[in-house]
Amino acid sequence: MPSSMMYCIACFDKLVDDVLIQILQMSTVQAVLSLRQTCRRYYLLSKTRIVWHAKFRREVLARGLPPPGPFRPIATLSATDLEKRTLQALHLENQWSRLSAKVIASTQRRETVDQVVFIPGGVEIVTVQNDKLIYWHVTCSSGRYCLKRIAEWNGRVACKLVTDCENPGVIAVGPREQPNKFCTVFSLSQRRPFATLCDYALVPGILAGIWHHLLLLDITGEQDTTGGLALLDWHAQTTGRALLPCLRELYGHFVDFALFSDHILVAWENCMSVFDIPKVPAQGQVVMEHRRVFMFQEPISRPVAFTTCIARSLPAHDGSSRTRHSSLTIAARPQSKGGKLVMSMLVPLSDDDDEHGGDSVAPLFPYRLLRLSPYTPSILADAGGRVSQTCTSLKLGSSGRGICVFGEEVRICGPGVLFHPPCEMQIGPVFETGRALYQVDVGSAEKVDFDEGTGRFVVARTSGAFEVVQLC
Repeated sequence: MPSSMMYCIACFDKLVDDVLIQILQMSTVQAVLSLRQTCRRYYLLSKTRIVWHAKFRREVLARGLPPPGPFRPIATLSATDLEKRTLQALHLENQWSRLSAKVIASTQRRETVDQVVFIPGGVEIVTVQNDKLIYWHVTCSSGRYCLKRIAEWNGRVACKLVTDCENPGVIAVGPREQPNKFCTVFSLSQRRPFATLCDYALVPGILAGIWHHLLLLDITGEQDTTGGLALLDWHAQTTGRALLPCLRELYGHFVDFALFSDHILVAWENCMSVFDIPKVPAQGQVVMEHRRVFMFQEPISRPVAFTTCIARSLPAHDGSSRTRHSSLTIAARPQSKGGKLVMSMLVPLSDDDDEHGGDSVAPLFPYRLLRLSPYTPSILADAGGRVSQTCTSLKLGSSGRGICVFGEEVRICGPGVLFHPPCEMQIGPVFETGRALYQVDVGSAEKVDFDEGTGRFVVARTSGAFEVVQLC
């Protein structure tokens, strides 16, 4: 042990516990871990909740790192849980570009899996297997991980699943391809798996998403030239709906949606529409007005992902966890060439930005769309004569961490500085161009999911099994 450390310990021995706890709160994580190894007194003090509560707030939340583990209010987390989450978050942050992948759990039964979904926290998984939903829990005992089957739900038709980014414990289920059928909203927990919150016997279109009280349904395919997204208030369970209209010949089909700056952003194949968050009427239909429309440089298709490169915080006592964001990055596979990702970024209008020439619409959503350089992982491979691989999956967390799959190769990305000529820089997702992290054989965007806090991803293989992979 260094002499300086010995001298500090000798000085600390004269201090009362309350003062030592304050010192531990202000010390680095490494200093706390080193000090606890010197004697029993320091070991016990370094295990107190007040120390790791301060560490978690300063080292994880204040630095904008995605918090590992299930989304629960900080007040409910124990000292052990706070310490574990802090150390895991710091390990992933410090080693992100040098991580390797390790399978920690997998299923033995060879059943075809159509979709896998990680519930935020990295320990709960829902799989869709034709007409069945199966709820799994990743357990750990003596350092060994396994998958525990918690519950099962049968929809009697081939299903698809969407999750609520505002409330990780809420999911919605509907038919995969058949329009104008049922839709059910569940809450997930080990005590009450698949607890029904709302059950529609008949909804328009095909299930597209869920956010807070709104159920989003894609009806662009129901009419020749119009349609869009129909929004229902599943909290109220009324018959009224709000319509986010789409001119299909101009906009193309629905691709995905996101919530940003208190607006709903809908990505169509050719553009992105901006709408106010609607108040759904109890009866009838209200048609929402476009606030802005941003045209893409080229048509896009799935997979598509959105990120603000700001990690979502843990919920407060009232359950809220909203964070204000200054920019939003949209990454998607272009229709013309699947071997790359095209990226755009919404950034605030500057004071001297006269792009809209005094257009009164701009202040309603004061952002402009930057076109970023595309990401092509196979540039060097193309030079060597290999054929570029199509992007089959793309998952980005709110922090900017994520994974993408080109062909059979999994690559990671993380937040970094993006340069936009002539002299603008923004924080956005930076994709690794080096070695592939992992090999998969999925071929579908819905067969891969990623949890940014724990650094885990789940993969459903064509053989029928699925596996949980840890970045370490």
